[in-house]
Parts: sequence; C-alpha cells; structure tokens
Amino acid sequence: MSELTSKFIAVDDALAAMEHAWESGWTDGLPIVPPTPDLVTRFLAYVGLDPDTIVGTYEVRNRAVTAEKIAINAVMAGCKPEYMSVVVAAIEAVTDPEFHLNHIASTSSPWPAFMVNGPIAKEIGLNNGMYVLGPGNRANTTIGRAVSLTLSNCLDARVGGVQQGTMGNPCRLGGLVVAEIEDTPWEPLSALAGFEPGRNAVTAFGTMEPPVDIRVYGMPHVNTAEGLSSVLAEYLAEGYFSPGPHLILVSPSWQRPYLEEGWTKRDLVKYLQEKTRTTVARLKKKGRWSHYMARQGDFAEKGLSGEHFDSANKSNENGVPVVEPGDDQRFVYHARSERKTEYLIGVAGGDVGAFAVILKPYPIGPNLVIKPIKPAAGV
Repeated sequence: MSELTSKFIAVDDALAAMEHAWESGWTDGLPIVPPTPDLVTRFLAYVGLDPDTIVGTYEVRNRAVTAEKIAINAVMAGCKPEYMSVVVAAIEAVTDPEFHLNHIASTSSPWPAFMVNGPIAKEIGLNNGMYVLGPGNRANTTIGRAVSLTLSNCLDARVGGVQQGTMGNPCRLGGLVVAEIEDTPWEPLSALAGFEPGRNAVTAFGTMEPPVDIRVYGMPHVNTAEGLSSVLAEYLAEGYFSPGPHLILVSPSWQRPYLEEGWTKRDLVKYLQEKTRTTVARLKKKGRWSHYMARQGDFAEKGLSGEHFDSANKSNENGVPVVEPGDDQRFVYHARSERKTEYLIGVAGGDVGAFAVILKPYPIGPNLVIKPIKPAAGV
C-alpha cells in the first residue's frame, strides 16, 4: 500500500483534535474520532484500497474523492473498519453521474438516503428492526455520517460551499441508512432495482422531506392487502405528488396480510401504479400543475390527452392555471407502468404494530442508483 498523502497535523490530545476539526469546519457540530495515520491505514487495508484510489468524481466542482479521504471521514464519523465497504459503495452511488449529486445543493434541501441489502447488513450489525429510522445503532448512524462528512469535506456539500438549503434536512445528521428484513418470502428491495437476491448492494436515492408516518391502529376494515395498499395510495397522492422513486418501508405487522393473501412486492407496486392518482383541479390549487404540464406523454397513457389536455392547460392573463369545469374529474396518475423503480418497497422496523413510512423524493433528482458492495480484503 502506498503512503498517505494528506497533511499531518500535530495536536496535544483527542480533545485538541476535535477542537481543531470544529474550528476548521471539518465536522457537523458533533465530536469526532481523531483520524490518526494508524486508523486511516487500517480502514484502507480492510477494503484493500490504496490511498490514491479514486472512488468517485464530481464534475460540477471538478473534484475527485480518493479512498484515503473516505477513510479519514469514516474514522471521524466513528465507523468501524468493517463498515468501510458500505461507505465506499455509497460514495460510488452518489457520485455516479446518473444520481445527479448537484441537485443536493437545491434550496429544497434534498439529501441522499440508503438501503443496504445482502448478508453484509447482518455481518456488520446494521439495524433493520425496532427504531430503524432513529439513532442508537452505531453502524447505521456512522455510515450515514461518514457519507455526509465526505460530501461536505471533499465536495463542498455544506453551507459556505454549494449547499443552498433554505431549511436544511434533519435526515443528514447521522445520515439515513436502513437495512432490510430479508428472511421473508418477499424479494429484497435491491431485486426490484435489478440486482440478484443475496447480493450485497446499497441503493441510494434522494429524499427531500422527513419520512411520512402511516399507521392503521383501530382500522380493522383496512387490515387486508388491498385495504393497506389503498391507504398507501391515498398518502402517495397527497402532499407534493412528486415523480421519482419513493421508498416505502412497511413493518412486519403491515406486511403480514400481504403474505397471508399471497401478494408479492411486485403486486403491491402494480396496485400503486394503477391506483395512485389525483385530480387536475387539486394540482392546480396546490400550484403543482405547471410541473405536470411537461409530462403530457404520461397523461396520454391514462387518457388525459388531446382536447382534454388543452382544456386542463388553460391559464389566465397572469399565467396562473385556471380550474376548469371537469378538472375535478380529470385524473393524473403518479407513475407509468414501465417505471419499475417508481415505488421501492422495503420491510423494516419493529413488529409491534401496522406502521409504514414513505420517503418522498426530490422531484427533479437525484435519481436512484444501486451499487454492489465489494468484498472486504479484511485484516
């Protein structure tokens, strides 16, 4: 392995190292583990990467991220060496041109979220059960934090750099890394995105808002596969009604009726594609119609075309869409049937109630990207 090339800084102790990191803008406001040469070298050795190996590039800033820089930030985040292969795959995913990382600079404050599939999740102790979206698990929290620190320190994804978020995104602090419960008849989420079941993979996608929490306590009339699916479709139709990949996490209790009735993940996706819709009138009233004007091809598939589209597209002298008679009966569907990744279904959380959460995407990117997690070299 070649020598480390980063600048060495002499400090008196660990507290002084943390103070220096805070003063230099290298941290997120939380304490860090000082990235000593010994630790950084151990992290690199675990994944068998030379320090100068380029893991990802960011053309917008003309920057490259090396394995050494990722290891430094992973150490600072509090990772173990065995987490490095997941961190590296996550950086590969978000720096893939298809992900469109430049969109995280938006004033809407989008930020990447990650789903980990495969045996590695259990091997390194990623949480997929109780309190899965909360803090408290070292692997989930520090892997997400390592990605956040790497993007901040290496690609200027911070205030004062390219970050322009008006309100910020609470999902960034500690990241949002989830492992899936895979010991069920349902295929893993990575398979919906085209990967073989049982293969270690990380799926990255952009999320703009905190998760939308759904529960059906005291609602026995929806405790069927179709009833639960209708609840999801109703929630997906509310709010921003954004196109793009949505991550839907269902608890084991929510999943159970699907298994009992023989529904697969693909059955649920098909239902959501066919049932998730809203009206032209509602989109106009919420100021969302202009975004969908550019998707006339999507509407044509569902029957809103020709004179219907022209009528729905009327605006006043100020360019404001006019709610026309019949707009409350003209429906816009959320997804087209060929978009297999419009709805990503994952199973996670505690088995104490029928809960689900929806993580909605930033409407114009980043896009979903999935990367294999390469086997660690080990030490």
